[in-house]
Amino acid sequence: MKTGNKTVRQIGKRIRELRLERRWSQQYLASLLDVEQAYISSIERGEYGPSVRRIAMIAEAFGMSLSALFDGIGPCLSDSRKH
Repeated sequence: MKTGNKTVRQIGKRIRELRLERRWSQQYLASLLDVEQAYISSIERGEYGPSVRRIAMIAEAFGMSLSALFDGIGPCLSDSRKH
């Protein structure tokens, strides 16, 4: 999904940080996910928002839960539901 959404940019930044912490290239992460390197690049730049299925695959590649992947990204849903 092509977007300019702030949360999508935050997700991309988080994925980039995690990838660099592991000293992985975009090509290596792409190979783990069976996608093109350009797709990883577009996610990291916040140009495309990955699907929930793809986000789950990214979390699995990093060896973490979805909640750990999203740690520190965007407002907490519970906060947005307060009246």
